[in-house]
Formats: sequence, C-alpha cells, structure tokens
Amino acid sequence: MKVYGAALRFISLLALTAALALTGRLSAQEAALVFGVYPSNDIGKVSQAFAPLEAYLQATLKRPVRLIVSKDYDELLRRLSDGSVDLAWLGSGAYLSALKAMPAIRYLATYVERDAQGRPSAFYRSLIVSAASSGITSLSQLKGRHFGFVDKGSTSGYAYPLIMLKDAGIDIDSFFSKQFFLKKHDKVAEALLAGSIAAGAMSDGTYATIVAERGPVLTILAESGPIPLDALVARPGLSADTAAALRSALLALKPGDEVLAAIERHLNWQAMGFAVMQPGFYDGLKAALSAAASRGAEGP
Repeated sequence: MKVYGAALRFISLLALTAALALTGRLSAQEAALVFGVYPSNDIGKVSQAFAPLEAYLQATLKRPVRLIVSKDYDELLRRLSDGSVDLAWLGSGAYLSALKAMPAIRYLATYVERDAQGRPSAFYRSLIVSAASSGITSLSQLKGRHFGFVDKGSTSGYAYPLIMLKDAGIDIDSFFSKQFFLKKHDKVAEALLAGSIAAGAMSDGTYATIVAERGPVLTILAESGPIPLDALVARPGLSADTAAALRSALLALKPGDEVLAAIERHLNWQAMGFAVMQPGFYDGLKAALSAAASRGAEGP
C-alpha cells in the first residue's frame, strides 16, 4: 500500500508539473493580447471601427487579441502602466505623457491619414467650433458663454484649443461663464447642436464626421496648426518578438484594406495605414504642450 501510495503521489506530481508547463506555454504563446484604444467617439462606433483590426492582428499573430475601449484617457494610461493593456492606440499628447511616465514603453508606429490632396499625412488639426444655427462666427462672441472641452488628456480637445484661446487673448477662467469636460469629441458636437454650449473643441476628424452625417451644421471659429497623429505603443515588458510582430502587422496594412476601411466608415477618419516616424517626430508637439502647460493646461 505504501508503494501504491507513493506511485500515486509520483503520478500526481508528474501531472502537476505537466500542467504547469502547459500553463506556462499558454501564458507565453497563447494568452490574449489586450488592445486598448481611447474613447474618441461613441464607444459603439469606436468598437466597430477597430474590430477588424482586432481580428487582423489575431489572425496575423496567431494569438488571441481582445479589444477594449477605455472609459477615458487616464484609464488607458493606467492600464498600460499596470500591464492590463499590451498594445495601446494613444493620442499624440497621451503618448508623450505615457513616455514621460513609462520610458520603457515601445513605440511601434504612427497612424497615417489621407490629406485633402489624397496624399499620406501623419498630421491632423484641432478646431474650435460653434453651431451654425447660433450665429456665432468669432471667438469674441463667446464672452460670458458656455464652452466645451473634451478631456484634459486630449491634445486636440484641450491642449491645442487652450493655446488658440490664449493666443486670441482669452483667459478661459474669466472669459467663459462655465467650462465643461465632455470626455468624447462627439459629445462636444452633441452639446453644441443641443444648444447647451456656445462653442467647443474637437478634432478635424470629428468635425468631418458631423458634417458628413448632418450637413453644414457647424461653424469653424479657429483652427490649429498641424498636430502629429496618434501613436501605437507596446507596454513595458512586452517581449521584443511580440512587439516586432505587431509593428510588422501594422506596417503591412495598405489603403483599401478592410481594417482601414472600417476606421473610415465608422469614424470618418481618412485612414491610410501606419508608418514608423523618425526620432524627434513628436518633439514639436512636446514644445507646444509645454507652452500650453505654462499657460494653464494641466497636462497634454
């Protein structure tokens, strides 16, 4: 009986060892990669826009990939830091914040769009707009009115509008009667069209979406200079092989692919693909955000 019991214990030990080895292999090779994106728009639209990219990465890497849309910009940065997101699509200002907080993040590529001439461009713009029905056509008409920003973590929805307003001689705390932070670019548009704010900040992509869906219902009051587009990054600690595979998959996408068509279809972003930019590409943005911080912004 003692021999029989010892044999059972030995078999159990072998089974446990095999299970642990299998778990290790699954963790390293088959555990789902979590792909996080920020809530630039309605979460349903964002999810639909990026679902084909999720499926494409899964098929290309031969590994499960799970898409999440964060509640806000801060949540995505927290998840990147704690490792619960492996791949993140970050607005350019959020990328600089992440890089400052987590120098070990790995830059993979920059998102590229089609410009007005149909050429690839790695830049976009920030707009301050009013509802066309309001009759407001200048920033000076906003004194004593309500203004809508997106999020203090938003480049085009806060930092650049703050620069534009300051350059126009506007102190936001004394000029506006109330400021709102509405979390998503499309929520700013909704508030404008509902008349609950007199003007607001948004990306030019959001503006294009609204105009495409509803016609000329918005008036542009101010437009920024070019802003570097979003960066895709891998979390600190993600293996170099996995990061390289992700980069290769992104760079392989071409205009006309369903992955990019879905982004354009659901978000009206003129998606053309991804490119690896030279070091220093985001330095001009860093300087602009530093200027914004000195004028009262709390961060990029």
